[in-house]
This record gives sequence, C-alpha cells and structure tokens, in this order.
Amino acid sequence: MVTISPPTPTDTRSTLADWLELQALLDTRGIVTRATLINVLDIIEDDAKEALHVDPETGEILDEAILEETRSQFIDTAFEELSYRQQILGDSYPFQVDAQGRRLTLTLNEEAPQPGQTVYLFCLLACAIRESKFQPENVLTQAEREIADAFQVCACLAAGGYVNGEVSSFGFPRATGTNFLTALRHTFARFGMGTVRADDEIPDGLPTSLKDGGIDVIAWRSHP
Repeated sequence: MVTISPPTPTDTRSTLADWLELQALLDTRGIVTRATLINVLDIIEDDAKEALHVDPETGEILDEAILEETRSQFIDTAFEELSYRQQILGDSYPFQVDAQGRRLTLTLNEEAPQPGQTVYLFCLLACAIRESKFQPENVLTQAEREIADAFQVCACLAAGGYVNGEVSSFGFPRATGTNFLTALRHTFARFGMGTVRADDEIPDGLPTSLKDGGIDVIAWRSHP
C-alpha cells in the first residue's frame, strides 16, 4: 500500500496544497476535507505530546488556545493556496475547491480527460515521486525512471518543434548505447560543421569518459 509522507508545521503553503491534492487523488471517493488535515496534525501532536510547546522568541509555554489558532492558520493557508490554483488554472485544474467548507474534490473525467488536467496531475505525481513523498520510497523506483525517460522525449519534441529542425538526444543512458564522444561525433556529422576530437586528443586534466556532459538535447535548424 502506498502512503504519502505527512506534512509538517514548517511546510510551505504550496507543499501543504500538494499534500491535500495527492490525498484526494489516492482517496477512493476523491475527496479530502479539513478533517483530513486535522487528523494528521493530531497524529503529529500525539507523537510529540510529551514535549512542551514553547514560543521560540519568548520561551513561554503556549496554551491550547494559541496552538489551536496556529492550527487554524495552517489549514486556512492550505485552502487559500488551493483556491488560488483553481482561480488561475480554471478548467485545467483537476479539482474542485470549496474554500468555505474546506473541501477538495477530484473532478477528473477519466473517459474524456481534459489535457490541462492530465498534465497537471502528471506534474503533481512526478514532483511527489522525485521528492520521495510516497512511502515506501522504492515502490515507485521504476516510475521515476520512466518519468525521466518521458521528459527526455518531451524535451526532444519541444526543442525540435521550437527550432523547426533536427534534434539529437544526449540523455544518459542513450537508446543507441553509444558513449558520449561517439554520440557527439554522430551529431556533428549530421550538423555538418565542426569536428569532435579523437579520444587521444583530449587535453590532460579533462575527463575522457562522460555520461552526457550535462547536455540533454541538441537542436538545430539547417539553412542550405
């Protein structure tokens, strides 16, 4: 079973909003509410119930009223961020926010998905996987690799489309299985200009073996 790492009181509003969206995405009903966040905060506080809540500036012990006010601000901030996302993205936002009722509902139409919503959810999941938000972490290792491959393909399509020309992918490992210098020579041959040094011509001190040299994509447009 996949779970999501709980939020912390120091999380940004964006991180809190992401957490609620992920919870809605995994929920069987596609719904999360204010109570969802409160339950998590209760667990966090129970784990630290032996520790005194002290104001970091004054050193005074905080009473329950102050702590409850902080909790309310925590929740309000998260739903303010969700409302902002809905306002900015419009139909491309795959959730419905009830800011007054503190409720978030997944509204994705799986039979006729809206492209903007699909892209949004992909980015949400990709970020969560890269930031190890899902537990256990190794359950999505394959998905993380596939996401990297997908981004490499997208980068090639975008770069080639932008320049309206040719493109060469350098992301490691390359589909051709070639090493960096060999791939670079093939690209320069297609490019029709410049020469890549031979292996024995590389100056001393420079690496003779690279994965991709920090290069993901090379794109160009020919002008005969």
